[in-house]
Amino acid sequence: MRGISIDYIWEKATDAVKCLCSGNGSFEQRLYSAYIEALIRLRPGEPPKYFADDLKWILELCDHHVVVAEEKVNQISETDQRKLVEKLIHLVIQSSRMIARRDERLRFGEAQLRRLCAERGMDWNSLTGDQREEFVSQLLHEE
Repeated sequence: MRGISIDYIWEKATDAVKCLCSGNGSFEQRLYSAYIEALIRLRPGEPPKYFADDLKWILELCDHHVVVAEEKVNQISETDQRKLVEKLIHLVIQSSRMIARRDERLRFGEAQLRRLCAERGMDWNSLTGDQREEFVSQLLHEE
């Protein structure tokens, strides 16, 4: 089974938080919107392990309370409401941090490739995609 990307988790968790914070109606009505517009889409695939417990809890709560056929959500305790919001915010924060770290590593890697190119008298920016691939391949096979 294919995994769920961190970017997709961030997108859908952010959409769910927006629905809960800015929608009209009761918490349950806003959760219904969050579920239909975002959370239900997190079902296919396996989430990264650090998101699995929170996602499982969120989706189980939705399974227990959301009645899609009737377009409603059964009453949710204030404790579970708070816990749901906390878990969604946690998903947004953690996925944002992971995306930032990934982007930082990519920038570092690209800077290293630029440096190695310059050391060999080449300009990374002027290389085509195929030339970049060939350059990286040569680096990997250097002795």
